[in-house]
Amino acid sequence: KDESVTEGYVFSADPVMKSPIDDGDALAYSIFNADGSVWLSSGNTLVDFSKNSAFTKAIAGEQTLSVPYQSGNNIYIDIATPVLRDNAVVYVLVYTFDINDVILEFNSFQFGQTGFATLINKDGILIAGKGTAFSDYFTLSKTEKKYESSAEFYKKIISENTYGTGDYTSTDGNKTVGCYSPIEGTDWYMIVSASKSEFSRSMITG
Repeated sequence: KDESVTEGYVFSADPVMKSPIDDGDALAYSIFNADGSVWLSSGNTLVDFSKNSAFTKAIAGEQTLSVPYQSGNNIYIDIATPVLRDNAVVYVLVYTFDINDVILEFNSFQFGQTGFATLINKDGILIAGKGTAFSDYFTLSKTEKKYESSAEFYKKIISENTYGTGDYTSTDGNKTVGCYSPIEGTDWYMIVSASKSEFSRSMITG
């Protein structure tokens, strides 16, 4: 509660927190109290971040990535990290990153005639790759048949949480083979897929 102590903490913490921003690695940072109020920020405070699922997970003690979101022409992501004292979360540190270039590169990835890559999170949301960005495949599959096979394949990937392969029908109706892998340190999964016919031709040629 002592103002001089508080000001001392701010004076000491701010340069350290800003270093990734000064180095060009991050765009902004915010430190939230456990009640969701802002303790310290770089001036780009996230609005109502306490309502974000990433904040909820961080308060529960889990470092997490937010679902990417678009603002203007760029795509951003927040990384929320719990700060503990005596095994209790007292702050949530959040850094914001611009991942637009990464997403564009991922979207342009291709191999062979039909090969493509997909990036999803554990909630079945397509982060990048072939398809409509930020689509919730689990929800869409309940009303649109073309999403059913992909959604089931995504559920298999998430439940196994390891490396593997499987067959599914893509949303454009093609029989597809997908190789998948969890991305370490995240709740995201990468899938590299190709049409079953092209995959079979490669195997026969081999």
